[in-house]
Amino acid sequence: MKCQPNRTLIQRLPTEKSKMHSPSVDHNFVNRDPSFDTQQLVVKGALGNVETNHSLQGWALEGCLPGHSTIAKTPLRSGLVSIGRDPQTDFPVGSPNVSKRHAQIELVNDQLRLTDLGSTNGTFVNGHRIQDTVALNELDLVQVADVELRLVKTRTAVVDRTAVETRPEHRWALSSMHKVIAGNCMATCFQPIVDAGSQHSIGFEALVRATVDGLESPMVLFDQAEKLGVEKRLSEVCRLRALETIDKANADGILFLNTHPNETLDADLLKSIQRLRENSPDRQIVIEIHEKAITHLNLLREFSAALRDLGIQLAFDDFGAGQSRLVELCQVSPDVLKFDRSLIQGLAQDDRNFKLVATLHESAKQLNIRTLAEGVEMPEEVAGCMEIGFDLFQGYAFGKPKPISEVVNQDV
Repeated sequence: MKCQPNRTLIQRLPTEKSKMHSPSVDHNFVNRDPSFDTQQLVVKGALGNVETNHSLQGWALEGCLPGHSTIAKTPLRSGLVSIGRDPQTDFPVGSPNVSKRHAQIELVNDQLRLTDLGSTNGTFVNGHRIQDTVALNELDLVQVADVELRLVKTRTAVVDRTAVETRPEHRWALSSMHKVIAGNCMATCFQPIVDAGSQHSIGFEALVRATVDGLESPMVLFDQAEKLGVEKRLSEVCRLRALETIDKANADGILFLNTHPNETLDADLLKSIQRLRENSPDRQIVIEIHEKAITHLNLLREFSAALRDLGIQLAFDDFGAGQSRLVELCQVSPDVLKFDRSLIQGLAQDDRNFKLVATLHESAKQLNIRTLAEGVEMPEEVAGCMEIGFDLFQGYAFGKPKPISEVVNQDV
């Protein structure tokens, strides 16, 4: 029986767009202007002060311009924006490789269109040189000769240059991240989840590895993605690639998939998870959420119910790394509770830590939650977790993350 999502729950959960205008939700990344009027936007930046009479969100080009050491957002005028080396253009670019009048962006029927104006060194969109006029979409990578820019939407009334990274080498951060998200410069590794009783693998957690120089470390990759504002998109792509990889290999077992801490429990996240179910109707999936995403019990309750409608399980990740979330455990019990490595290490050496973990574990078991010990590496940690009674293990003691070709149907 194919699981169907609860449309009512999806509709009730807030979307990213609706949250931007909700006074009950605090978004620190948005600099709200209390005098904001959607009918009269006042845009400030390198293009001067421009008034535009429309209710649409504005557009900006983001990148590290020659002569600057920061990635910055520069707002665009509505209508027609000329780009070139000439200081008189609307978007001057001080590179000798850029033609005086290189290209232009025009808004036609609410669609941005980019035209190359016969430049010497070319205009590119997502790595492809354009010959005429092409339509632009949000997050498209626009390259004007040797200068990389990204098209983004602005969500505030007043937009100024916003530094993202102070190192000059990050002029190429946009294209590097584009290779990971839109290209094939991403590999997924799978770390076994082991049943404590049988000591056999019952599934895997998918972990991303980028193949772009400088972004190989997952921590660096997601840190850079967050600075560029694409961490949610990257997280969604990682889940899709992981599911595609394991299904293509016909690998059995439960698939544990991560969410990013900045992915709130809203309709946007749920729709991306619904897409996973549509792509793989029969795969057993567990979605791991970070404690940072758990902000409101009602949202958590509705999100959990929507996952159940899709036949997908819920796991609380990194339990014990920050807040213990005991209230949430009692109110909305997840299917799996993953105890953080910080609680597991030193179980044999610290009697107080052992008692704490045992108490938390017993609380989870009373709520019929399956418990998983993360980061189990040493034999004494295995023994301690066995004594406490964990259901599942994950860590180097049972297997490192490996490509799918090395883990297909092993002990599942």
